[in-house]
Amino acid sequence: MAHDVRNGRLILSAYDRFAAMRAMENGAEPPGGGLYAVDVDLLTWRRDEEGSVPVSTLDIRVPGDLLLHPHGIGLFDDGEASRLAVVNRLTDMHDASAADLLLFDVDGQSLAMVGRGSGDLFCRANDVALLDASTAVFTYDQSRCGAWGVWAERVFQPRSSGLRLSRFDGGNADAEPVLDDIAFANGVVISPDGASLLMTASRDQALRVFDKQALLDGNTDPKVVVSFEGGPDNVSIAPDGSSVTAVHPDPFALFLHINGWGDLPESSVVISSADGASQQTIVGPPGTMPGAATSAVMLGDQIIVSSAWDAGLGICSPHQPARTAVQQ
Repeated sequence: MAHDVRNGRLILSAYDRFAAMRAMENGAEPPGGGLYAVDVDLLTWRRDEEGSVPVSTLDIRVPGDLLLHPHGIGLFDDGEASRLAVVNRLTDMHDASAADLLLFDVDGQSLAMVGRGSGDLFCRANDVALLDASTAVFTYDQSRCGAWGVWAERVFQPRSSGLRLSRFDGGNADAEPVLDDIAFANGVVISPDGASLLMTASRDQALRVFDKQALLDGNTDPKVVVSFEGGPDNVSIAPDGSSVTAVHPDPFALFLHINGWGDLPESSVVISSADGASQQTIVGPPGTMPGAATSAVMLGDQIIVSSAWDAGLGICSPHQPARTAVQQ
């Protein structure tokens, strides 16, 4: 999810991962996905009695042979230019080009692709944040491409993931290393003042906060490390500077569910103070939020929760019981 403040909306990336995996296993063309938008006011306080809100499909202009499976997204808006970076998972079988990094101009409901990064350096891209209109940083959760390499890393779990910098020049993007010793780098976000970069590492069970410029200059020592009881997924920043992180308390249970065994785990969201000194954990009772939350965004005094493995959005407040999930 990306909060588009100028247009008062959340931009959502979504596709049916299970349907895509089944199609690939059967040698069929996997179904595509898309990018969507939901009005923040409608989402947070003007829902109908059944808790539903309308969701609009963004008009995405891409080459005809490009199948969209949007994954992590990052929005940049300086009041003049508005750009959206999208990690696009081409398939879920982890071939040599399992992901591309796409850059779009945003014009209302329309997105026009203006840049693309592809190849082995992008193949395990996970999440992305834009530093400016043509420069991105993206996490890669594993170092190897191809099914055998991916499974080998999942078994032996080397510290071989991290963060790369990507510059779009004339429509094409390169990639250069920033960090390369992380255990399953996952979410990444830039603070609103542009001074800090936050990155989650799922197997390290930690969120690292860096001075952004120092990191880009080669200083890889974080200024704050926040630990979790579980594997953190995506992270966002609340208006007061706190981090809002979707956390998997039992990552193995999620692994089992993804592979066809067991139920989808419940959701957990952790709010951490800017200095990492205090935390508040929010757990959604069954049925109130999508299972296995992978992303959470603070809007006012409410938290919007989504999952890559479940339908709908959940709405909760740190000071109130969780509300019924918003399904659409």
